[in-house]
Amino acid sequence: MITTRLAADLQAAAEQKGCAICKLLERDEQRFFATLLYEQINDLRRRQQLQQSRGFCAAHARSFASVEGAPLGAAIIVRSLLGRLLEQERSLEAAEQPRTWLSDMFKGATVRGVAALLRPQALCPACAHLNEQTRLYLSTLLAHLADRTFAETYTHSDGLCLPHLALALDQSPPAAVARLLLSHQRKVWGHLCDVLDEFTRKHDYRFKHETLTPEEQSIWRRALLLLSGRRTGRDERTE
Repeated sequence: MITTRLAADLQAAAEQKGCAICKLLERDEQRFFATLLYEQINDLRRRQQLQQSRGFCAAHARSFASVEGAPLGAAIIVRSLLGRLLEQERSLEAAEQPRTWLSDMFKGATVRGVAALLRPQALCPACAHLNEQTRLYLSTLLAHLADRTFAETYTHSDGLCLPHLALALDQSPPAAVARLLLSHQRKVWGHLCDVLDEFTRKHDYRFKHETLTPEEQSIWRRALLLLSGRRTGRDERTE
């Protein structure tokens, strides 16, 4: 029996194509940016996080830029970040200016040291949020795979993308749960390979008269996203 909202959300997401956790993270990413835009633009704690992370990672900067209503909020955030960078730059160039904590920070710094200080000092806030949500979803998934109804839905799904499958197994689930995860994923991968082979065959000039099925038309994208994942929180400082 499904006992939590998170489990119900996972079950509903598993009824769609693709990795269920990626689908929920897409939703959470949008909610994160909506909260930022409408509630946290002038929040000091959030501003400090963005200063430390030097804004968003490249992937989340692109996502943020595509959110409806983003222009004004993005302008305020980016103006604040650029102002901070200019303040730091001036502290390097103007030794004759009054002593500040910034000039002390950069005093005697090597060029390489300055480069290190310009890099993110903290994780992208959107990545940090999605990392936490990922942990919640994975623990919920593993805890509910013993439920017959939940497991039945899961074994008719696309399973997990490769990054989320690895993260799930990193949590050392019970042997029966690990076997279910892996056996189902092998079945999904085998089916993907069969459809990809048919997609490729129909692109041979000898068989181009054969019409691609709807599944075959989208199989390359579906398989690509199940390998890479659509949404995964990352630590950009390690890349």
